[in-house]
Amino acid sequence: MHIMKIRVLHLFAMTFAILLAACTARERHGVRLSDRESIPEDTEAEVLGSGSTLRTDSIQVAEMGEQGSCELYMDWPVDGPKALIASLREWIGTVLFADSASSAPSEPRALAERYCQKQLDAMHLSLEQMSIGEYSTDEAPEKGTEIRLVYETPQLVTYEVTGFQYFTGGGHGSFGTRGATFRKSDGKRFGHDIITRKDDTLRKLLKDGLKTYFKTEDDSALQLIVQVPLDVLPLPDLPPYLLKDGLHFQYGVYDICPFDYGDPGFTLPIEQLRPYLSDELLREME
Repeated sequence: MHIMKIRVLHLFAMTFAILLAACTARERHGVRLSDRESIPEDTEAEVLGSGSTLRTDSIQVAEMGEQGSCELYMDWPVDGPKALIASLREWIGTVLFADSASSAPSEPRALAERYCQKQLDAMHLSLEQMSIGEYSTDEAPEKGTEIRLVYETPQLVTYEVTGFQYFTGGGHGSFGTRGATFRKSDGKRFGHDIITRKDDTLRKLLKDGLKTYFKTEDDSALQLIVQVPLDVLPLPDLPPYLLKDGLHFQYGVYDICPFDYGDPGFTLPIEQLRPYLSDELLREME
């Protein structure tokens, strides 16, 4: 009986921690689509200057079943440079279906519905494998994903993906953010090649960005959070991407700090980074 009480208390504590992490992630990333009052029929990012503007349709799907729920929102490219449209659609398919993107539907709503059904099937299988019986609706697994056009210039566009998943049965939720910048003329997706070199000055800029994110004032306070030595602080595994205020650097959960600190990300001004940026990208920004 004593052992049973300990297990019940342990399960309660883990459940509370999961729900707390879930609320924090949803608040940070805003992936609960059903809470939105409205979503416009068409979405366009701010365009600086003149040029061929990308037009998108807003696609939103919410699927619920006994095994959980899935919500997906995406800015689907419908008009603009042909090479860009093709590149963006291929990338979105890869984001949603990974290695099976080539077999995904080409029609956007069917694509979204197939994605959510795939997530619901995975939830059902997971619950079966864990032999979980009845559970309340509030404890059901949840998956939320947003794919948004967040920045556009006459030469470039940037998309950003935010997502959250809450699991039932003993593990904490997961969440994350990543983005990609594309060239309009040929649809090229820029990656780690945006940054051409790394030195102590760039590392200091990264540390300053992390200090802003964590609201710390000095290296010693930052080192208490970051689990790698600051003098060898790596660039994020995720490629940087352009936003209105500069170049955004996004670390994943667990990359440099414990789960409780989230997925740190920050944006550095282009003028600070100019010596480190590729000539190819700088030409597109002129």
